[in-house]
Amino acid sequence: ASSSGRPSASLAPVDASSSDLNLEAKTAIRTIFREGGSISRIETEGRTSVSSFLRSDTGARRTVTADRVNSIFSDDGRTLISSEAVGNAQVEIIPQAASSSEYRTIIASEKFTCRFFTATNDPELCFSDTTTRTTRLPYSEGRQPQIMTSDKSAIRFDRTMRTIERIESAGNVRLTEADRVATGGNLSFSSSSGIAILSGRPAVSDSQGRFKAEEIRIDTINQKSLLSGSVSATLLNKTDLTRTTPFNREGGTIYATSNSAEGIVTGK
Repeated sequence: ASSSGRPSASLAPVDASSSDLNLEAKTAIRTIFREGGSISRIETEGRTSVSSFLRSDTGARRTVTADRVNSIFSDDGRTLISSEAVGNAQVEIIPQAASSSEYRTIIASEKFTCRFFTATNDPELCFSDTTTRTTRLPYSEGRQPQIMTSDKSAIRFDRTMRTIERIESAGNVRLTEADRVATGGNLSFSSSSGIAILSGRPAVSDSQGRFKAEEIRIDTINQKSLLSGSVSATLLNKTDLTRTTPFNREGGTIYATSNSAEGIVTGK
């Protein structure tokens, strides 16, 4: 079956614990059915968006947008198994009842492949093997946007909360927030803790200094950094260490050996 002229399609969940699925395309939607009549796959042409969300004000609305999207359905045709989004692809996650501690997240790449939890329309994993840019926009006015770029990235979702659980990035990783810039070969970011772990020759710098280590942990919630293993530092302004990562609190103390060092921030 095929429809054209800005077509749309909707799939209602089997039960309240599953998500609704809405699909819209600019040019055409083609639905391929199995012999028994259930949906096998849906293919689109033109700018397409595929959204999944709960009818209650919980979790997050997750939308995949691209120039075309090909989706494969379960044997009964009721829920998604996987989707491939190709051409200026974007994954957007918007909390349905956003608080000041949460972020709207937009992840852009040329192509995404998403896999879904069994018997739901909820994505489990979306990944891209091409250059990826992740933008986290805070709902709190006191926070700054966070931007992550890398050669490839994977986004894992929490099944219960239906929000991002973790972002894993690799290759030419770069994380920026205000004047702080962190780089490395790999990055693992936890949404719940707000901690970004960088490895692979990581470095972090701001207007006050530059630091290198074997591993760097950045606490984006409390604005602290912890450096471990072969730490080296270049201080650009030695007159005010309390403003320098990782010594952004009064009472900061350094414990160092010839093989490793950790920046420990004390006080509030």
